[in-house]
Amino acid sequence: MKKVAVFFLAMLIFSNLFSQKITDSAKIYILTCSPGDELYQAFGHTAFWVVDDSIHLSYIYHYGTFNFSDPDFYMNFVRGKLNYMLALEGKRAFLDEYSSDGRDVWKMELNLTFEQKQRLVNFLTWKSQPENRYYLYDFFMDNCATRVRGVLENTYGDSLVYPNLKVDLTYRESIKPYLQAKPWIRFGTNLLLGLPADKKLDYYSAMFLPDFIDTVFSQAKLKTPNGEIDLGLNREYMIKSDYKIGPKPFFNPSNLFWLIFVLILVLTIIEIKAQKNFKGVDFSVLFLMGLMGLIMLFMWLGTDHSPTKWNLNILWAFPTHIFVAFMLFKKKNDLFIKKYFLIFSIVNVILAVTMWFLLPQQYDVAVFPILLILITRFGGYLMKK
Repeated sequence: MKKVAVFFLAMLIFSNLFSQKITDSAKIYILTCSPGDELYQAFGHTAFWVVDDSIHLSYIYHYGTFNFSDPDFYMNFVRGKLNYMLALEGKRAFLDEYSSDGRDVWKMELNLTFEQKQRLVNFLTWKSQPENRYYLYDFFMDNCATRVRGVLENTYGDSLVYPNLKVDLTYRESIKPYLQAKPWIRFGTNLLLGLPADKKLDYYSAMFLPDFIDTVFSQAKLKTPNGEIDLGLNREYMIKSDYKIGPKPFFNPSNLFWLIFVLILVLTIIEIKAQKNFKGVDFSVLFLMGLMGLIMLFMWLGTDHSPTKWNLNILWAFPTHIFVAFMLFKKKNDLFIKKYFLIFSIVNVILAVTMWFLLPQQYDVAVFPILLILITRFGGYLMKK
């Protein structure tokens, strides 16, 4: 969950340096980084820090990085086909970036035997090679945090004992606090996430977030012949900033759409009383809703993003709205349009009534005034002679 410029020559040099054996004095830490202002920083970051002072080694391995120089970067990103990678970076450069962004970084030493330390370093060295470092990113299932979990499971094997933590959240609910000060990003995220985002989490699946990685492994245990011992040791800050997530801005999607609904309602009342037909308003509403529906449909069927499948937002942002918008200007289509509006008036009323307690997908609060806008325009059209 961190953008970094990765230079292949540097990566090769670092990998070759790390191919040498570590010593008994080596220490390995999990680093957890707090969220930042940019979208790719919104959920924090997780990394390994391998340090061996006796042979002057101090490098940070972290997954979830990507290369902007890829000629098909944006297309691959949208379609869920972008190769992410394991990056290797010096401690100073890594910390300088987080310090300049005003973000916290804390470390937790891992309780490892020498053999386990060497196994972890060997694995990361192998994974950092050009032919092994790439993987297809998945926000919920395969990111910088889940990759750290996988490395630790590979290292500790059957000796790793997870704490039985209760997590009474869905994926969608778990990311909500991180987007508190980013209401438009939260709204867009909620529109694009489908039913997979409403699956209940347990402690294991919750480790797609760096904060949960830190929470779980700080309480995890290791089985030994003499009983269980703590996995995490000496948790402390490397960077402590004064940054705090700001309050929710007043100008947010919910407030904006409520304002638009009031304006649409007044306009529709005037329209009905005057027996006029403001087709431009209906065209704008239908076109925008249909366009959103087409985007949702593309993210569902045209990409490899698993969280955007089975998106029930498409029930109100129906893709055919965009085509009906262009039919408004021909008189011969009036009967079809009235039937179409009647059907979707009923659909939107049902959604407005049931969206909070019956549907398996949690809707964003800003969707409710959008439903009222659609109901008002569809109902207004049907009430005109």
